[in-house]
Amino acid sequence: MPEENLYDKLRLECHHKSQDCSAMRYIFEQRAKRLNWRVTLIKAFGVIVPAAVGITALGYGLDNTMLKDLIVIAVPVSCIQFAISLWAIIYNWDGELAYSYEGIQSYNPLYSQYHELASYPPNNFDDLKQKFDLINIEMSFRSQQDASHNIAEWENRMGMRYSLREHQVACVGCKKTPLSLDSTDCDVCGKFSFRYKYF
Repeated sequence: MPEENLYDKLRLECHHKSQDCSAMRYIFEQRAKRLNWRVTLIKAFGVIVPAAVGITALGYGLDNTMLKDLIVIAVPVSCIQFAISLWAIIYNWDGELAYSYEGIQSYNPLYSQYHELASYPPNNFDDLKQKFDLINIEMSFRSQQDASHNIAEWENRMGMRYSLREHQVACVGCKKTPLSLDSTDCDVCGKFSFRYKYF
């Protein structure tokens, strides 16, 4: 294959890689939002429920009717909170939240490097290939780390839709350029609504 064709092919690959980075960054942004909300809620309930009972007992005494009514509510709420906290420990929500933030920070520079290499490449193929290979080493390392964090198929489709919209590229599945981030029935850039996540 002529070097000119290899050069153009590699530039196109840089564009594709930058789109992949954009998709992965979005996936981790959405994960961080979901997990941050859940972790914050667990911590808030862990403080609010016992504090409410304690303050009511201190303020009104142990024999007060208000305290007894509050305990009736607090016991089932505490049981639910305990069950969710146990779930969070088993699935390591704190660790996954930290990794999501790390993923966002890692994919930002990777996206910039691929995008810059595609948009402003060196003049000859060898220099382009050398820079591409260096970025690819870091990308490969990041992908290996991601593999142990169970990125679901629906998350990949969601990230794909975001990246296609961001770069104004048509989907290979539905042949449409996304105008919104709403889920569709496309097998490539859709099917990430609630029913596809859990059913």
